[in-house]
Amino acid sequence: MNFFVQITLPLLFGLLAGSGLNSLRRLKYLRSSKIFEYAQSFLFLAAQLYLIITMNYGTIGGLLVPLTILLLLSFTAMADTKQMRFARYGALIFYTAYIFYWALEKYLLAPSLLPSLSSLVPAFGLAAPDLQKLGIIGISYIGFKLIHFFVDLRGGAIKKVEPLEFLSWLFFFPSIVAGPMMRYQDWQDQRAAPQTNLSSLVTGAQRFLFGLFVKIVIADSIHDLTIAKIGDGALSEASFISLAAAAALYSIYLYLDFSAYSNMAIGAGLFFGIKLPENFNNPFAARNLSDFWNRWHISLSTILRDYLFYPLSLTVKRTKWFKGKLKLSAMIPPVITFFLAGIWHGAGLNFVLYGLIHGIGLGTLAILKARKKSSHPFLVWWSNSKTGHALSALVNFAYVTFSFVFFALPWDSLKILFSRIF
Repeated sequence: MNFFVQITLPLLFGLLAGSGLNSLRRLKYLRSSKIFEYAQSFLFLAAQLYLIITMNYGTIGGLLVPLTILLLLSFTAMADTKQMRFARYGALIFYTAYIFYWALEKYLLAPSLLPSLSSLVPAFGLAAPDLQKLGIIGISYIGFKLIHFFVDLRGGAIKKVEPLEFLSWLFFFPSIVAGPMMRYQDWQDQRAAPQTNLSSLVTGAQRFLFGLFVKIVIADSIHDLTIAKIGDGALSEASFISLAAAAALYSIYLYLDFSAYSNMAIGAGLFFGIKLPENFNNPFAARNLSDFWNRWHISLSTILRDYLFYPLSLTVKRTKWFKGKLKLSAMIPPVITFFLAGIWHGAGLNFVLYGLIHGIGLGTLAILKARKKSSHPFLVWWSNSKTGHALSALVNFAYVTFSFVFFALPWDSLKILFSRIF
């Protein structure tokens, strides 16, 4: 019964807070009512916060801290659109406060770092249980949304900010845990002209149930066979073939689990009148890492590309010191971007290495593309033949699988694994 309630509650709230209110909004006497718009925004936000608490994604106390900081941040952003002088300084203060809150929850209270910090500062260890109650799931996704928001706000792409809608966008329940991440401009467009109808609700239910089936029936069934579930004792004794198979299964599991959640999020979003962006497009058919990141967690990879990779690349190109240094200028932007993506995923050296593996791979790919002669017969065959496509996809899958081992195992287990292999 509890499982049934957990599944149906988000859809029911979507109908009430999203689709139901959107239907009323079409009535002529409510369409131009500012009071109704504010009431709708308030109820929509209240539904998101209630679901976060009910589904154990956070506590009331845990929501109050980020909610207060982000509410103040939204007011400074609204003031910035009206060119008020204090807005930039206010945004800097509140954004810095959010970064400290994010670092506290993501790193200082992380299981991998907390024992060391507690031994250095005993008082911190004593306060940790109370501080952990102030956390919410999805804190990192909100952080990346804020990066996009302020870059586009300063660039003029965002013209108007409504605090309640801003908070609803940040705390949108279907996507708060793992995306897909919608840009604020798209959110505004969809909220201004809701397109909820019976067809979208049926599609939403189909996407949600399909994701639920893949998650429970397929992904969870193979999880125990993956490298993430092999104990340290087995890691030190298993054959290379067994470890390689378990690692490959983990890649498949991660894709099935993550894409299933994205399908559930997109389906649930339609019940709220929100069409979230697609997040996966056959990533294991990718021929190289660049193509892979155009297909895997698309909403995150586009944020990384537009707000980290492109600005870094532009800075490197404009810096005289890098002129003539092809390897360095090609390597720095992806390495820094994915180093930050690695530490964003979690606290631990394994996440840092996961990010660096992708950054170095993308940098190497850029160097090879700049140097290769596309007219060489082998390269023409490799680029145009089905066999070349299949082989390159297989090589890329092996590389991605190797990187996911660092995602799956903590540092101590990784040391056991690589001592066994080498």
